[in-house]
Amino acid sequence: MRLRNALIGALLTACITPVWAEEGEEAAAAPEQTEAPKTETPAEAPAAKQPPKIDEKKVKQLVDEVTKEANKGNPDAQYSLALLNVMGKGVPRNLKNGLQWFLKSASQGHAIAQHNVGVMYLGGGEGIEQDFNKAIGWFKKAADQGYVESQFNLGLMYERGEGGIKQDYAKAIYWYQKAVAQEYPDAQYNLGGLYLRGLGVKKDAAKAAKYFTAAADQGQPDAQNNLALMYFEGQGVKKDPVQAYKWVLLASVQQHPIALKGREQLQQSLSKEQLAKGEALAKAWIKERVPAAAAAQQQKAAPAAKEE
Repeated sequence: MRLRNALIGALLTACITPVWAEEGEEAAAAPEQTEAPKTETPAEAPAAKQPPKIDEKKVKQLVDEVTKEANKGNPDAQYSLALLNVMGKGVPRNLKNGLQWFLKSASQGHAIAQHNVGVMYLGGGEGIEQDFNKAIGWFKKAADQGYVESQFNLGLMYERGEGGIKQDYAKAIYWYQKAVAQEYPDAQYNLGGLYLRGLGVKKDAAKAAKYFTAAADQGQPDAQNNLALMYFEGQGVKKDPVQAYKWVLLASVQQHPIALKGREQLQQSLSKEQLAKGEALAKAWIKERVPAAAAAQQQKAAPAAKEE
C-alpha cells in the first residue's frame, strides 16, 4: 500500500520586501470615503461547528503504520513521519527527529522533503543549527526537480545575500525566472522589483509593470500597490488614475498599509466619476478572480485518492 501523503509547503514563509515607498518616498495620494461600504448580514448566523472528536486509538494506529513503513525505507512515509514530528501530531513535537526523517526522505529524491530540510536549516532553532549553505544546497536539489517554492527561496537568498551567502543578482534572476515560468506570484513581484530598480538587469519600468501585473492578477498585494503607484505616476505604463484607484482598492482590501494611505489620497484627488469607474473595475476583478482562485485552492487542498 502506498501511503497517502499530506503535503506541506514552506515551513517558513520568506518575507518579501516591498520595492515601493522606500525610505524617503511617499505613497500615492487619496480622500476619505464619505460613506462606508455597504455590507449584507445574514438574517441568522449559523451555529458554530464543534471540532470533531479525535479518536486517539486511530491516531496511534496511523502513527504506528507510518512508522513501520518509514523504517522500511518508504520515502513518502518518512516524509509523513517527519511532518508528524514537526507538527506534534500523534507524537511529541520534536524538530530534530523531524529533520532526521526529512533527511531520510530527501536523500531518496523526495522534492518537498528536500525543500523542508532547506527550510529547517534556514530557520534553525530547537536544537537545529542554522546553516545557510546547507539550506541553499537542499533548496537547489528541490529546485532542480521543479519545486517552485525552493526556486523562489533561492532567488530571495541570492537577492538579499544574507547569512554569509554572497549577494548575486544574476543567480537571483535565474531562480526567480524559473519560478515565474510556473506563475509563482511572489517571484513575479520580486523580479519586477529588480527591473524597477535596475538591479542585475537594465532598469526597465515597462518590464517591471508586466511582472507586477502578472503577480497582481493573482492577488499579490505588494504588486497591486506598486501597479497603483505606477498607473498614478505613468511609470512604465500609460498614466491612468482609474486603473490606479482599482489596484489601490484591491491592495487595501488586503490591508496593505501603504495602499490604505494611497486609497485615502486618491479619494481626495480624483473626481467622483473616476472613483466610481475604479471601484467598478475593482468589483469586476473580484467577481471574476476570487471564485476561480478559491476553487483552484480547494482543488489543490483536496486529498489525493488512496492507492492500494
